[in-house]
Parts: sequence; C-alpha cells; structure tokens
Amino acid sequence: MYINIVSILKAYRVEFDTLEDKLGYTRETWLVGSKQDRHNGPAVIVRDPKGQVVLREWYQDGLLDRADGPARIEEHSDIYHEVWCRKGYEHREGAPSSKKVHIPTGLVLEEHWSVRGVEHRDDGPAYVNRDLNSGTLVSAFWSRNGRFHRTDGPAVITRDPTTGVQTSASWMQNGQHYREDGPSTINRDPNTGEILHQNSPTNLSISTDTPDIA
Repeated sequence: MYINIVSILKAYRVEFDTLEDKLGYTRETWLVGSKQDRHNGPAVIVRDPKGQVVLREWYQDGLLDRADGPARIEEHSDIYHEVWCRKGYEHREGAPSSKKVHIPTGLVLEEHWSVRGVEHRDDGPAYVNRDLNSGTLVSAFWSRNGRFHRTDGPAVITRDPTTGVQTSASWMQNGQHYREDGPSTINRDPNTGEILHQNSPTNLSISTDTPDIA
C-alpha cells in the first residue's frame, strides 16, 4: 500500500508494509523516487503489534542524516538506543554519537564516540560497555582518528562483570602497542587478579580513512 504526498519542497511517496521477520510489526517509509527521504520528520517508522513506535530513522537522499538530533532511535522493551548520523556516517562532535540506555534504571549500557564515521574522542574513552546486572564497566577503548591511542594509561581494557577485576589491558599510542615503563599487554585471572600473561610491545595497524561530510 502507498500514498502520494506533495509538499512545497518535494513530492513524496509513502509506503506501508509488514516486516517479514517480526510478526505484526508494520513499517511506514517515505520516499522521493526510490530513495528514503523526508525533510521534516523520520522517513522510516516501525510500529509493534500494539501500534507503539519502536523505531524511527531520519533520511536525506537515501542516507541516514539528521542535523538536530539522532538519526536513528530505537525503543524495544526496556532498551533505548540512539545513533547520530550525517550523510550516512555515524557522527557527532563533543558528545556520544550512539548510546544505549536501560530505561528502568537509566544505566548507560553503551556509548560510542565517532566523528565522520571514525572513532574519535579527545578527553576519554571512545567506547564504553557496561554490564546490565552489576553496572560494571566491562570494556572500554580510547581512540583518536580511528586509532587506539592513550598516553596516560591503557588504551583498551576489559573487566569481569561479576568480580570487577580488570582481565586485560593494552597500552597503545597511534594504533601501536607502546609502553615505556612495563609490558604493553597484561592479562589477569578474573577471580584473583593474578597476572596470567604479559608481553613486550608489538605493532598493530588500524585504518584511519576519514570520510568527508562537509
């Protein structure tokens, strides 16, 4: 099913269909030609069998793109998930580009910082992941321009969600393992914290391609 809507700016076609993989879920899609596009609202809206909106996506010319808010908002059960995008790339400056929140507790389960589709943050980890049950930060990494990078501690860490023991830590700068005052990688027993393995610096190459959204 579809309808045509003509605005001052564009001629839209709005299609309505059901999701094959989710029984009872319906999708509303705004199109200009064959591309998802809408200038004043979400171009894709998904509703559950009760009619509640569970997914909204903002598109411009077929690409996820929104200047004044997240381009993708998903709410399923107890989880809220938002992603900020410009011209198809995950992008936000000075704040997380994507975030996943447990609605009943307000606990931020995941945060991801990307600029122009590349993981980047100057003043903290570019990615964090917390355990829902304990609230423990179970993994985090620091990144600059798409490369693992941190000068005041390990650039990649993991923790056991139950004990809170830091199970692994890797010191990296500019995408390469580097540490002057000790091993660049340390793995520990999740229960006792005993060191199981440690090594000396090795190289790790990471792509730094940075697409232009200007």
